[in-house]
Order: sequence, then C-alpha cells, then structure tokens
Amino acid sequence: MRQQLQLIHDLITRLIIPLFDTHHLQAALPIRLNPIINIEGQPYVLMTHLMSAISKSMLGKEIICIGY
Repeated sequence: MRQQLQLIHDLITRLIIPLFDTHHLQAALPIRLNPIINIEGQPYVLMTHLMSAISKSMLGKEIICIGY
C-alpha cells in the first residue's frame, strides 16, 4: 500500500471532485452517483460526474481529506 501511495504522491496531478451544498440543488440527483457527505455538520453532494484531473500547482492548501 505504501508504494501505491508514493506513486500517487509523485504524480503532478490530482483528481478533484466538486462538492455542492445540498441547499443549492434544484433537482434530485442519483444517490449512487452523487453521494451526500457531511463536513462539520453541513451536507454536501459529491458531484462525481464533474470530476477532473488538475495540476497540483493549481491547488491551494488542503482544507479537509475525506479519504480513508
């Protein structure tokens, strides 16, 4: 596992999945594709259909990690 983490760490890109505040959604989304997660008690929808790889240099400071 550690070798895999190092491989990913060495990449110049990161996979980003946007989060949307559930209060701003105007239509229901498929829960299997767009799961809801809670961050500090606030529900957010993972917009997995909008995920994209971007350069690490475009990212700011990490706010929270939802990985395991």
